[in-house]
Amino acid sequence: MISELTDDYAVIHCGLQYVDYHTGRNLNQRISTGNINEIVRNNLGIIPQTSTMIIKKDVLVEIGLFDESLPAHQESELGLRIAQKYKFKLIDKILVRVTRNHNQIRSDLSSYIKAKEIILENHSDILSDKTKYNYCIIIAGDSIVNNDFLKAKRYFKNALKYKFKLKTILSYIMINLSPGLTQMIYRGRYKSKGLIK
Repeated sequence: MISELTDDYAVIHCGLQYVDYHTGRNLNQRISTGNINEIVRNNLGIIPQTSTMIIKKDVLVEIGLFDESLPAHQESELGLRIAQKYKFKLIDKILVRVTRNHNQIRSDLSSYIKAKEIILENHSDILSDKTKYNYCIIIAGDSIVNNDFLKAKRYFKNALKYKFKLKTILSYIMINLSPGLTQMIYRGRYKSKGLIK
């Protein structure tokens, strides 16, 4: 199928299903539909994972491989670079199942926070304000769960530079008034999504 694509396409990708390692319970599904080039610029959270992608070798040679300096999000950063020059073709089916084991890198929120900070810094010129806002909000949330309330406050404030939302202001106020309660709420959200134990 990839050989049938025109030269402006670099990737074929499909959907995936997350499964909890311990319980076998289905968690969330992901299918990155629509114009991936716009999605990448506007919401890095739904870039296709490399486990769902077939990428042309000559594109990887041209664009470069994974950025090994990143402690996490190597897939998102690679997808970001590819999407600046090439298109993605979707097979609209769940063809990959990913088992989420809490001992994997996702359990180390510090790695995820650092990677997002690096991507924001290195690719600020091509990311939309929406993406920058989303990343600031995610970094703030991860920082709350990770007991770094000062960083969370800073990123809630940074998020407001890109998008003014009452919810963000309320989150900023809440973490200033009651960091412990805020952390309890965020930890509950992360657990329900299977992001932490």
